[in-house]
Amino acid sequence: MDDELRQRLTELGDIAAELDPESAEDQVAQDRLEAYREGIRFAVAFIEDRGEVVEEATPPMIPVPRNE
Repeated sequence: MDDELRQRLTELGDIAAELDPESAEDQVAQDRLEAYREGIRFAVAFIEDRGEVVEEATPPMIPVPRNE
């Protein structure tokens, strides 16, 4: 993972941390940001592994945003 991508993931984490967990709207936004970050991490891991699939590997637990 390159430094620019790491920086962007950090920025997304900072934005998510600033959201108010008591606000339902902010909680949805925070969940979406975290799902986006996990998706990026999964994609990077997949690309870095050159798409090699290990049959016994468990899929990543990517959080899904709640629709409330």
